Amino acid sequence: VREMDEFSSNLEREKAQAFGATYAAATLPYIHACNEGAANVIYESMRYGSGKPSFSQVKSTVESVYQCMNIQCEDVGGLWVQDSYAEGAQPCTTSSLSKTSNEKDA
Repeated sequence: VREMDEFSSNLEREKAQAFGATYAAATLPYIHACNEGAANVIYESMRYGSGKPSFSQVKSTVESVYQCMNIQCEDVGGLWVQDSYAEGAQPCTTSSLSKTSNEKDA
């Protein structure tokens, strides 16, 4: 997601896009095993040449499969820039994901 932030900000666009696509490709099989729709959202957003992706959409989509992948928010953290978290890139909390997951199931 870090490369996604650079890509969204247009910093070194091609390099960031290539890194983002590479990282997405490395994780997509695991994400697909948990949720095919989530993998498709990430693929369409992060593939090379896809245009400017929505950081918040990709971040929330990745977070949506954490539980299936046996990952906790605390394992991942957020994107720290200089002296604070980047806007919209604060770490999630496992309890907030559980609540969101339960609300979706209801």
